[in-house]
Amino acid sequence: MTISKVIENITEIQEPNWVANLSEEDIEKIENQFWLIWIKLKLIKEPEIIEPLSKISEYLSAKKVLDGKLSVKRRNVDFKIFYSLCISVIPKKKYKFIYPKKKKNKEYDYEFLKLLAKDLDESIHHCEDYYDTLEQAGILEKEKVQLFKKYGVQYEPQSKDKIEIVNINSINLHPKGNIDNLKSNEYLILLEKIKLFGLLEPIIVDKKTNNIVSGYRRYQCCKELGKAKITVIKKVFKSDILEIINFKLDSSVLLSEQVRGYRELKQEILNRGYKDRKILMGSLSMRDYLFKQTGISQTQDYRLGYIENTDSEIYNKVLEGVMSVNQGYLDLKKLNETTK
Repeated sequence: MTISKVIENITEIQEPNWVANLSEEDIEKIENQFWLIWIKLKLIKEPEIIEPLSKISEYLSAKKVLDGKLSVKRRNVDFKIFYSLCISVIPKKKYKFIYPKKKKNKEYDYEFLKLLAKDLDESIHHCEDYYDTLEQAGILEKEKVQLFKKYGVQYEPQSKDKIEIVNINSINLHPKGNIDNLKSNEYLILLEKIKLFGLLEPIIVDKKTNNIVSGYRRYQCCKELGKAKITVIKKVFKSDILEIINFKLDSSVLLSEQVRGYRELKQEILNRGYKDRKILMGSLSMRDYLFKQTGISQTQDYRLGYIENTDSEIYNKVLEGVMSVNQGYLDLKKLNETTK
């Protein structure tokens, strides 16, 4: 059962009894790789998919399936319920995706495909579909690092980007970046991993300024561990603040990071002229573009703002995933109406 087949049934075919006719083995495979299906759905570029995906995202957040942009990978989902929800809100049609179709005679990293096939208990041919999805979502190299490490295989990045070893003091924190809490559990776990295995993923640096664009936590860990040298990839960015927002969102599992990214990106777009906005967003409206980039809808941002300004305790519960955005908002509205 490939991702493309699942997406086709969700969007084009929409047969109500399709999931009921699947074997338990197929359903288990789909649920284990649900995060890839969610990523693929968010790559649909037609504007009419925005509102349905927003509703689905709220449902997943309420069920604690979604903690952040890609964190569905770590939790299973009841696919039968998810499928029913999808076909009830997504308009039935054949959609176009943001990224181009697979090229003929495409070269795959078959060492990675063999490990992926082993890990998913799938054929290598079917795993090409997973490979394409990871590549389209921009997380292929990250997944390679994790999977090779899982099976104890030395991994050499296949990216065309040149990896350099530089003095750690030669790179800088970005002036608009955020310093992580050095006492958070996430930071301490990463610190221990780098201490044991070294820096597996290079820091992304703006070639012009030597400012860090991606890898703040890893940089902080290496600093704390007293490392003098660090591996980096230097790139040229048209707008490094947009890149830093997007990089942070790709690796974040926190709603607070999504919200912060949404607001920073929105402000950055508002600061640009009309022509620059059109180049950046293409045919999408700002509302649709922001949702595509951050996973936060205009409605969610409004409700989060309302919660934040009304009750800090409930706001913190929402950010921690204890309560959904929708539930927090409705509870406060009901409370305010009762008080009035």
